[in-house]
Amino acid sequence: MKSFIVFFICLFTFENLNSQLKYDKELSIGDRLPSEIWKKIPKQAGTKLVILDFWSTWCGSCIESFPEMGRLQKKFGNQLQIVLINSWETKSEIYKRLSSNKSKYANSFFSLRLPMLHLNNGSAVFKSIFKISSIPHHIWINADGVIQTSTYGYNATEEHIQAMLDGNKINMILKDDKIDNSGLLAGGILNSPSKLLPPVYYSGFMRYFNTAKGTTLNVDSLKSIFKITQYNNGVIALYRTAFKNSGPLRYILDLKDPAKYFEPQDPNLLDEWKRNYAFTYELQASLKERESWQQIMRIDVNRFFGTIFGIEGNIEKRKYKSLVLIKSKAGLLTTTRGAEDYTIKDNYFRIINYSFGVSVQMLKSALEDMKKNRPFLNETGIDDNLKVDMQLTGDFKNIENIRKQLYNYGLEIIEIEREIEVLVIKDKQIPQK
Repeated sequence: MKSFIVFFICLFTFENLNSQLKYDKELSIGDRLPSEIWKKIPKQAGTKLVILDFWSTWCGSCIESFPEMGRLQKKFGNQLQIVLINSWETKSEIYKRLSSNKSKYANSFFSLRLPMLHLNNGSAVFKSIFKISSIPHHIWINADGVIQTSTYGYNATEEHIQAMLDGNKINMILKDDKIDNSGLLAGGILNSPSKLLPPVYYSGFMRYFNTAKGTTLNVDSLKSIFKITQYNNGVIALYRTAFKNSGPLRYILDLKDPAKYFEPQDPNLLDEWKRNYAFTYELQASLKERESWQQIMRIDVNRFFGTIFGIEGNIEKRKYKSLVLIKSKAGLLTTTRGAEDYTIKDNYFRIINYSFGVSVQMLKSALEDMKKNRPFLNETGIDDNLKVDMQLTGDFKNIENIRKQLYNYGLEIIEIEREIEVLVIKDKQIPQK
């Protein structure tokens, strides 16, 4: 309780110091912070680097990173000063939201021990000088108050901080929230120099650029065209989108080096991976082709990635020893018709008056393993929308454990060979001369 009180005294002090500051000019990399702002940011003798960590209570990943930010602060001592900035909420709003029992992030926040990390909340000055629309967002500032970079939270690593302290250049991806889907790509990848020459049909790829992941679809009925854009997806994700139909899509990788197509766990390598293996894809075509856009995309991904990576993807039928869910007895799947409820936690799954298909998806997620050539199939013939009650406990990946419990619901898992369709992404065969 004592540390909790100290926390809010420090929070209140820093918040008041900045609440009177006004500054309307937007700052960029290379700019120096105004002296009246720079002198108010907590620093210690010998501080060489300040990281402003922008966060809010609705950003779970921000709060979950606080223990690591605290560790980095302790590691580098006076050379580094991390300041948590919440320009969207006051201290009372933060307390109210995080002290709620519904917040699973409260422990990460309230376990902070000040003055290791300083906090600033509700201060309008930071809104005016840094145009930030998505968080986590970090601003790195050197000892002279000059902005060094604006980047993602995952770049706050020991290696990057040490390199900055040593005066070395770090090639981190710039996070500039002024560049977004509605800005840079408002006119699409292909922009005509004249309204008299509007693009009618095109498809293309861009390397990773600063915007969030996602997909947008724009339809212009007057011009009878549509445009679909998929932002910053990895190679495998783009293949899966191109080949996915209405049903589930399983995929396997017959590649010499499949690991390079997946995001690295080491955050020091993530920016370089994005530059090499993340792309934005866009297709604009006639509305007549809207229903067949994936067929066009399949040709595009195979042509493009075949050229730069020497790979290709196609749907193939392959036989696997599969885990198959079947109905062993009728009449055991029932519901109390109580209030709908759905709960899934570690080693616990429970639904009340909920769709049977939810159970199937949970079992598939737990038991299917295409790396081990083990698909999970539902052959019960039961309507996915049928409302049922079901409860499973224990290790969900333990087939025998699940089998015993499913027996009580008239269900059984058998192992049998089945031929199924899979997306196979493989190295292209070089034609023999």
